[in-house]
Amino acid sequence: MCPDCGRPKMLFETERKAMDFIKWNGDEINVPDGYTLRVYYCPSCCGYHISHQKYWRGYDNSTKRLLDAYQTTQGKRHKIDSLIHGIDFEREAERIYSEMPDGIRQSNAKKPIREWLTEYFAEHEIQDAGGGIRHAVYKKWQNDMLTYR
Repeated sequence: MCPDCGRPKMLFETERKAMDFIKWNGDEINVPDGYTLRVYYCPSCCGYHISHQKYWRGYDNSTKRLLDAYQTTQGKRHKIDSLIHGIDFEREAERIYSEMPDGIRQSNAKKPIREWLTEYFAEHEIQDAGGGIRHAVYKKWQNDMLTYR
């Protein structure tokens, strides 16, 4: 069952195997006049299917739409949290990051930063709504690490 089209489809590991299937069994498949069998990669099944449908370059399968929606909401989630909780995550992260000791800030490992932030939040009784402040600090740290390299 292919999740994108919602019906059973033959799945081939490689494009070559799908092409061979068409070569040896194509005459037995009922294809409407004016159409030919073709092979295409399905990102939902991580394999190849065959189809007689004409290829449309703008085809956007549901798996791709779902992944795109997830990536879009990841960026907006913290903005929504900041509106709900009245916290400017970027400004708060900037302030916390400036108080971070240089040795921890310049570390290549995330663990020392995670431990320091946990202690800092507990000491200053900071409630991190949805992890937005922590995420913004990590993002600032990652950007700085790219700058240092």
